[in-house]
Amino acid sequence: MKTKNGNVKFILNLALEPKLWFIIFIPVLAIILEQKEFVSSWLSAQIFNILQFIVEGKHDISLLRSAIFFSVLLFCVNIAEWLISTISGLIENYWREHVNVKLQTKFMKKDYRIDIANFDNPELQSRRSVAQGIDPIDQIKKVISGVAKIPVAISFGTVLWNYNPLMVFIAVIVKLPLYFIRTKINNENREFHIQTDVLQREKSYFRNIPVDKSSVKEFKIYHMQEYVCDKYDVSVKKYYKKFKGRFVKNSIVDLFLDYYDSITVIIVQIIFGVSVFKGEMLFGDFTLLIAAFSNLTGSVETLVDFASELKEIRKQDDMLLEYFDTKEIFELGEENVAFAKYFTGECYLNMLTTERVPVGLVTFAPGTINAYHIHHKGGQILLVTGGRGWYQEEGKPARELKAGDVVNIPPEVKHWHGAAKDSWFAHLAVEVPAEGASNEWLEVVNEEDYEKLK
Repeated sequence: MKTKNGNVKFILNLALEPKLWFIIFIPVLAIILEQKEFVSSWLSAQIFNILQFIVEGKHDISLLRSAIFFSVLLFCVNIAEWLISTISGLIENYWREHVNVKLQTKFMKKDYRIDIANFDNPELQSRRSVAQGIDPIDQIKKVISGVAKIPVAISFGTVLWNYNPLMVFIAVIVKLPLYFIRTKINNENREFHIQTDVLQREKSYFRNIPVDKSSVKEFKIYHMQEYVCDKYDVSVKKYYKKFKGRFVKNSIVDLFLDYYDSITVIIVQIIFGVSVFKGEMLFGDFTLLIAAFSNLTGSVETLVDFASELKEIRKQDDMLLEYFDTKEIFELGEENVAFAKYFTGECYLNMLTTERVPVGLVTFAPGTINAYHIHHKGGQILLVTGGRGWYQEEGKPARELKAGDVVNIPPEVKHWHGAAKDSWFAHLAVEVPAEGASNEWLEVVNEEDYEKLK
């Protein structure tokens, strides 16, 4: 089990797979976009104040010029927001796709390396199901969103403070109960997904088994359709009973929070509106203060939600790391950089021992094979531990390899081996000791010949 710092490091390493400027650019754009709300509200307030002066009979040409100037600025701000949002969206989509592919590749590598007995463990499968639903970029975006809200909260908070410091206190305090509500609901939702994962798999199993090609004949012969349908019906009812309860509770909480927020804003609007009718406040200032209060409470709510979600993020990442920490037969090892030129793609090497008889775990990515080579004098033994691959001696048909297969390679035999096009492949390479033993690397395998292998 890794530490919380290990979790953070794991997620950040995934996120930092693209170029660093991606990671810097996204939060910068987010902060700029958040500030747009403040700038637009301030510009709109100035325009409304000028219009009020004009309506009240102050026909000054400078006021009209100012109104036009602020209107042009507001238009430019909206155009800039559209451009920045578009650019940010494109970058984020690329970033998300890149990272998610990397994460799914890690799942593939882990799935085939762990002991097959682990797949009979329902707890492990539940963790895996939850872990696969994790979106690292979504987690990081929540952090960025929280950080981006701080400058805009300060800007709007300053506006409210200049009017009445009490309003800042009210804007902050009304949102604090949400932290406890959000935390409780998030914990309950997480437990719900874990509990219903088993039910969903059970429901899917009974739904698919009657149409499975390997079993459909037996089901018809032994008249098991009714039995399986009953089992499926029971699974569906159990699942939707839990789902209904969760859905109703979430809906009630969401409705309460919506009304809670709306009532708070209405009360503040009434307070500010009274000042407008008394002539103590310009209409433009009224719109700015309402925007300031709404945005400040919204910023506080975002920060509160983020604080409550941090626990959920940590628990999700714990499950992710727990799965990747699941005991393996042998660890993957480091990328085989020293011999990379003799392999067609991604390959990893973990030397398990170099004493007496050298033994190493060699792991091939799908489609990766090595070049023809010869073991002089000593020879080699391959013990396949996972995946599907190929072994071929020059002039002989290729031999398909699966977990449990053993290949005894005599000395002075020209050969190659590696992964199938659609599968990871791993084997233990046992070097047969011999005086003066050496390896000779030769030409690459003909690509057309490899492509013919199924």
